[in-house]
Amino acid sequence: MWKLTTGEGRGPWLQSKNGFLGRQVWEFDPDAGTPEERAEVERLREDFTKHRFQRKASQDLLLRLQVLSNPPNYESYYRHRSKGSWTLSSVDNGWSVSDCTAEAVKALLLLSKISSDLVGDQIEQDRLYDAIDCILSFMVLNPSESFRNIVNDYPSVECTSSVLDALILFKETYPKYRTREIEKCIQDAALFIEKKQNNDGSWYGSWAICFTYGTMFAVRGLVAAGRTYDNSYAIREACNFLLSKQQSTGGWGESFLSSETEEYVDSGNPNAVNTSFAMLALIYARQVERDPLPIYRAARLLINMQLETGEFPQQEHIGCFNSSLYFNYANYRNLYPIMALGELRRRLLANKN
Repeated sequence: MWKLTTGEGRGPWLQSKNGFLGRQVWEFDPDAGTPEERAEVERLREDFTKHRFQRKASQDLLLRLQVLSNPPNYESYYRHRSKGSWTLSSVDNGWSVSDCTAEAVKALLLLSKISSDLVGDQIEQDRLYDAIDCILSFMVLNPSESFRNIVNDYPSVECTSSVLDALILFKETYPKYRTREIEKCIQDAALFIEKKQNNDGSWYGSWAICFTYGTMFAVRGLVAAGRTYDNSYAIREACNFLLSKQQSTGGWGESFLSSETEEYVDSGNPNAVNTSFAMLALIYARQVERDPLPIYRAARLLINMQLETGEFPQQEHIGCFNSSLYFNYANYRNLYPIMALGELRRRLLANKN
């Protein structure tokens, strides 16, 4: 069973540095609970698996996590607006973050194209407009209201790319809402990403390790904005950078030292998440259509790394903030390999047809 352990300031696993969620840690203990409780957990797990395609939790959960109002008198406390946003944590946190909001908007727009019988009720138009208003308001502020360098927070490629991607998708669905502002934001965001590129073709990633992560987001955003390998020097250089860092194993492995030194540091071993970051960037840049061999080698490595349980291995820390604090995003080790392999399959099928 999974149990929630709350820290009291002692023990290496309970000294949480997460300023949003406090000192709680989920731990798996196969012996936790009584036999009856474990049997009930197993029954619920089997029931969920059996009926998982009949549930409506995905969209409903996203809707419940949206912040629907601003804090009282928030302007007098020099707080930014929260209404319409999604936070890094729960809705009660109330601290709006641009990329969390952008990714939620993208998910809801995509879910709106699926029958409500499968995913639940669609988001109301006014709530979607509130989210876009919140995203646009960040153009004159920081992309999030905390973290890097503590006092001054600088715009990041990842947040910018997520916003760019979301605004383009929103514009396709709602072309008449704040059209000029959204178009200007899209243009400015793409230019910002291009200007942030390093001389070696990479982008620094602020919220995970590190250059494979930042480059994946940058390429995704630029491609969404209409850049291609053929018409964009930035994308060509990004592909050259990633291909130059591919290990003999077919994968990529990046050390946490990359975040501290701001130069790419190879970890010496392939990491499933870094490999997935690099794969996705190359796939977005249509490497499959030019020379698929590097992608095939990476895909083979990921498939061979998968455990008998279906999961991918927990490896070195992949999360980062302040360029010096490291932690694990628990879902990354499974989420990104699935995304990379799934996107590769989708591209191959599209090219075949």
